[in-house]
Amino acid sequence: MVIRLDLDRSIASPEIVRTRISQAPEHETIILGKYKIKNFPTKLALATALLTGCRAKELVNQIPRCEYREGMNYGIKGTNLEVEEYEGEEFLILNVIVLKKHLMASSNRTVAIPRKTEYEPFAKMIEDKFIQIGDNPVFPYTRQILSLSAKQVFNGLKYYIHPYLRFEQGEKMAIEVQGHLRDMAIHSLRHIREEELEDFYNLEDRQIQSYFKWSNRYMGISEVMGRYRARRDWRMYAQKLLKRRT
Repeated sequence: MVIRLDLDRSIASPEIVRTRISQAPEHETIILGKYKIKNFPTKLALATALLTGCRAKELVNQIPRCEYREGMNYGIKGTNLEVEEYEGEEFLILNVIVLKKHLMASSNRTVAIPRKTEYEPFAKMIEDKFIQIGDNPVFPYTRQILSLSAKQVFNGLKYYIHPYLRFEQGEKMAIEVQGHLRDMAIHSLRHIREEELEDFYNLEDRQIQSYFKWSNRYMGISEVMGRYRARRDWRMYAQKLLKRRT
């Protein structure tokens, strides 16, 4: 069944989300309760969240004491970005962490972003800011601040969540969740990026799995088939990202 959500301008699409981020302020003051956070890098934060597909808690480095675990890595630093060449094109390679509730330790994944702005308009901003920040946290904030910023920028937008399996009890029990609409929030950017990778860049399931480092179980792939899809390397999808946007 094909759902024509693009007919409703209140429904978020990758194009609408990119426009909102492009029009967002470089910096703004975020008021959270009695706290006033000045110079929050709104555009950088939302662009990074979109392109990496990170969860909010994987970007920021200020974690509630009740959630902190010894030995876990939190947040992303400027030095997590490198530039690599592949088949004649340069890519920004971001090494980001993966944090899941059932995992007792963090893991990592690499995300490739074309360096040329004709392919990725947000690339230069991300590269310049990360180099400037260096070996320091890029987002020394809480996820609540990041979430509030996203709600302000995406105010009035909703996004469609396709049916999926939700795993509980340490991924021992799978619950099928029906498709539904939600208000746009910071976590929504993961779904928007997935849609963009599939529809605009034509990535295959195994390439999207590599991008997000999703488990075989999440993708509905048997363990036997998973052995043939185990190569989680940005080079398997990099060339498909070389599609002009400007």
